Formats: sequence, structure tokens, C-alpha cells
Amino acid sequence: MTDVCTQKFNEWIRDRSLPESTVSIFERVRDIPYAIIPKLFSLEKGPIGMLQSNKGFCLPKSYLLGQMYGRLGISTQYFVCSFRWSQMDLDYPVAIKKISAEIPETYHMACKISIEGEWFLVDATWDSGLKGAGFPLNTEWDGRSDTTLAVKPIENFSFETAPEAHKFFKTKTGEYSITQKAGLIKFSLGLGKWLEEIRTG
Repeated sequence: MTDVCTQKFNEWIRDRSLPESTVSIFERVRDIPYAIIPKLFSLEKGPIGMLQSNKGFCLPKSYLLGQMYGRLGISTQYFVCSFRWSQMDLDYPVAIKKISAEIPETYHMACKISIEGEWFLVDATWDSGLKGAGFPLNTEWDGRSDTTLAVKPIENFSFETAPEAHKFFKTKTGEYSITQKAGLIKFSLGLGKWLEEIRTG
């Protein structure tokens, strides 16, 4: 881990037991405000950039969770699923709802961690600032159960390592046409503005 990651790791687990540290890391990563930022798609630089900007989405959040849980000695795997933004149970503004119906199926990532031989889904996607807006938040997690998945999955995939998951993600998203990519960018920008409005009331 780089210095900024190590600094946050030490801060988040300070004076805590292993179970408490597991929850603390999840809560800190979860509460980084959700925003889809292209430069954070990088496996190596995404988590660092997210910590520096205090904004991020499912990929850098999952990679950071994996790194930090690895430091705790917790085994991590990566869960990826396809989904459609138009199928989310969210009260989108009219313009965003229209775009969501036009963009293609896309992909979501979360972690799985092994606690005493059992694997649990850990999804830190939606931040607490979105509470009350209909997002499937994980506001109270005990550190040894499945969290709620952030999206409605269509097809599921599992990977043992972050590089394997990242390669799959890049391959799938690399199949979009120029028009589809433009639509996804437009949706991401609109979604980001809407989420900021929710957080500021």
C-alpha cells in the first residue's frame, strides 16, 4: 500500500479489535461519497485517487477494501455482476431516467470476505449521505453477515483476485460502442449532480 493508504488503514483500525476493525474499514470506505470518475477505474491508482479526492464508486471502493482487509489477514474475493441502471428502484429526475433507459447493461463490483471459514458479501457502494433517497444503503453492518447488494444483478461472476476481476471488467466495458460510451458518460455526470443535490438537501 502507498503512504496515504497506510495512513488511513492505521487511522481506521487504531485501538480496535479485529471484528471492530473489519466494520470500521467498511464504514469509512462506504462513506466516501459515490461518484463515477473515469481516472479511478485504475486498479493501481484508483484507491489512492479516491482517498485523495474523497470521491469514488464501486471499483476503487472494492479494491481498497480488498487491500485493507488483506492487511488485517482477511481473505478477499471479488464479486462482479451485470445490471441496468434503468432497473434500479430509484426516483430519478426525469432527464436521468430517460438516459438510464437508453444506456446499455453495465457492471458492478463488490467484495467477498472470509470470516471463520464463511464467505460474506461486502458492498460499500452507497454512502450514508444518500440516506432517505431510496438507495439500498448498508448503514448497520455487524462484520460477519452479507450486506445488501447495491444493484439488481442480472448475471453474477466471482474472481479470486483483484487483477482477474479488473481484467474481466475492462474487457466487458471495452466492448461498448462510441455511442454507448457517450451515453454512459452523460448518465454518470447527471447522476453525480443529482447525488450532490441529495446530500446537500
